[in-house]
Amino acid sequence: MARKASQYRVDQPPEWPELHASRQKLHDILDPTYWSQLCPGLHVEQQACCSAVEPLQLPETRVEDVKQQVNCAGVAQLNPSELFWCVKPEMLAAAVVNLIRHGWPPSMLLAFDEVWLIIHQASVIMAATTGGNACNMDILAWYVDPANGDAGFSPHRDRQPDDSPATFRADGTPMYATLWLPLTHATPDNSCLYVIPRFADPGYFEGDPEDESAPDPLTAALPNKEAYQHIRALPAAPGSAVIFTHRTI
Repeated sequence: MARKASQYRVDQPPEWPELHASRQKLHDILDPTYWSQLCPGLHVEQQACCSAVEPLQLPETRVEDVKQQVNCAGVAQLNPSELFWCVKPEMLAAAVVNLIRHGWPPSMLLAFDEVWLIIHQASVIMAATTGGNACNMDILAWYVDPANGDAGFSPHRDRQPDDSPATFRADGTPMYATLWLPLTHATPDNSCLYVIPRFADPGYFEGDPEDESAPDPLTAALPNKEAYQHIRALPAAPGSAVIFTHRTI
């Protein structure tokens, strides 16, 4: 069932005030029952719901296509029709809102089995399209509310290694990559991702100059107004995925 935008607003009172984080003791938050009450429909330490979930697979031709995009552009997108997640994205989105309303940060979503099942489901695709990468436990959930002045993050690279070329394998695959899964519609109006493809980014592979007089990475990639046409907006539907490397701006 479709949810109204207001149902994703966090400036509403908690549905169950007695479950607010400020009222909990240590033994409460260590009890799986607390989290199950907070987000009904999701599971905590339920082996039965985990055992039947298998990693997702893509056709071999699609794997090669995505891998080539990641290698050549630093980013690739997957459609919701290719990804049959074990839980509906809107359930996770509603859970994030519920957590915030009850005093918890969005990343407490990791308390629920469904998040780890999604990571498990994505594992084969990520390994196949990024040269064998596995989850390094750098996992976060975010809530971005444009109505509240939120705008996501300023332009950045996820990693700035001392030796950038050494963080790529001989076949061009990155040693670090991220899968971003939107739980609601991400559009240019509400802070979808924007990227600069590898071909338009002189510091992507070689690294960014450390000389203080050198231009910053964004300025180097956008030296004139014509270069701004290289910026790519990545609108994404709930349940889709964006895979990008550690060097993508």
